Amino acid sequence: MMKPIGAYSTIPYIVKQTDTAVYCVEELCYVLKENAFMLDRDICDSELIEWIDKKCRLPELARELSVLHRQEGSPSAMAGIILDYVSFGSRQERLEIQRLLRENTGEETGVKRKNKGDYLLKRGKYMQAMGEYRRVLNEVDEENHGLRSEVLMHLGTAYARLFRFTEAADMFYEAVAVNPTNAHAATQYLAALRMGQGEDAYLTFLAENPGWQSYGRDLDEEYAQLLSEVRTSSTYQEMQEMKQQRDRGSSTSYYKQLEDKLDEWKDRYRSMVEE
Repeated sequence: MMKPIGAYSTIPYIVKQTDTAVYCVEELCYVLKENAFMLDRDICDSELIEWIDKKCRLPELARELSVLHRQEGSPSAMAGIILDYVSFGSRQERLEIQRLLRENTGEETGVKRKNKGDYLLKRGKYMQAMGEYRRVLNEVDEENHGLRSEVLMHLGTAYARLFRFTEAADMFYEAVAVNPTNAHAATQYLAALRMGQGEDAYLTFLAENPGWQSYGRDLDEEYAQLLSEVRTSSTYQEMQEMKQQRDRGSSTSYYKQLEDKLDEWKDRYRSMVEE
């Protein structure tokens, strides 16, 4: 457990961008971590510095922040001072929070939310990513076709990685409808259609929509490359070795390893669908 630093204030500081009340610098650090995508330059103001000084009784930290404030320092620099002072998390975690703040400072709210969704998507937090993408679609102007198309495409990717190919196809198709130049979304639509409805549905669509046939060729090339990569992957090699064990008559060992592998995949899937 983190050792408390400074006093626990009876009067909270309200982080305006998130409307969050914090009562100590440790709670402030947690807000910085969880909302690094949404915070901006006005996170470090004279009110925060005074609260840290008088309510948390950390005059040394307040002085450092005051110097930075007068120099119009960046939000990432401010976060770095506070996080390092508290020794919040690991050094790598602190640097990551600073990086996210630095990269998102000055961006529009919709872009920030999309970036947060992309961050969660890359880390396999698909349900959380989908929540961020839906918020962007609810908040961003209908005329912002480029951003909406990108968000719809990434929402489709999250669905696809949860094996929900019909919903993924709907998102990819809508991404193309919003922005017809989004070629990657078009290719992904065909892939989701093929995975969800089968080869016949895929070929029928291409026959009825000649303008999409170039995307079909792109998909075939991507599929061939992916198949080559899969066959050299450690998981594929492991499965082949298990199959050879079965063929040699070691069925007990085969089914035990298979059960263990299925349990591993189930656990991984459960972590992906966590809200």
